[in-house]
Amino acid sequence: MKTSNKLLIVLLVIVFSIPLAMIMSFKSAIRNKQYVVKNSYGYEEMSLNHLKPFKVVMLEASDGQTLTCNIKYGMGYSYKWNNYIKKKHNNIGGLISYRGDTLVISYQPKIAPDDDNYIQDADLDLVLNQEAIIISRGARVIVNTLNGGYTKPLSFDLSRNAELNITTTLDHRPDISDSLSESNRTSVSQYAITCDNSRIDIEAHIRVQKLNIAADNNSTLIIGKNVMIDSLNASIAPETMVEAPYKFIGSIKR
Repeated sequence: MKTSNKLLIVLLVIVFSIPLAMIMSFKSAIRNKQYVVKNSYGYEEMSLNHLKPFKVVMLEASDGQTLTCNIKYGMGYSYKWNNYIKKKHNNIGGLISYRGDTLVISYQPKIAPDDDNYIQDADLDLVLNQEAIIISRGARVIVNTLNGGYTKPLSFDLSRNAELNITTTLDHRPDISDSLSESNRTSVSQYAITCDNSRIDIEAHIRVQKLNIAADNNSTLIIGKNVMIDSLNASIAPETMVEAPYKFIGSIKR
């Protein structure tokens, strides 16, 4: 056999053996749990922390939505932070406590940007299995109705430049309501929303049987074209900005 042919065979063996060795290494790492799963923010995926049952959620944040809370449905009560990890000796800005039957989640951004643990905005998932009252003081609340998301009745109390987004999104990507069929529409029995100097944005591919809204003091109300509402009762202040299909305008009282 010529030397060139021997070299070619050796080269082919090396080329095909490298992927095989990598696969075997990956399988070994997975079997021994020597791997890190990262979420869409690029942070290590953390496990859920269990919570005792509660009836009310109080979200407290400085103005500007420095805290985002994603409401999700599950078998119990739990939470996890998505975009920062508590490090040793790090007094993080996110605090979770109880006041009677109220779960209090507060967040203040770090003051010193040169701190290696500095995070301007915090994002967490909150898992519920019963209807609840969500009180937001300056925080952003997201309810995603895609793929069996949270569909139980909810009451919201928004103030201090808070924001409520009821949406149909896929892994933090833009709303995909326009691409969904009628068979994908989620049904919700009731939402009750009180809004003071805050924003309500309902763009989800849903059917709401009963929607009650009261908005005051320079609030914003947006209802998307893909939303279906059987019964809408909305009372808003004259200065409230409204963007909604014409079919809903008659049910909005100023």
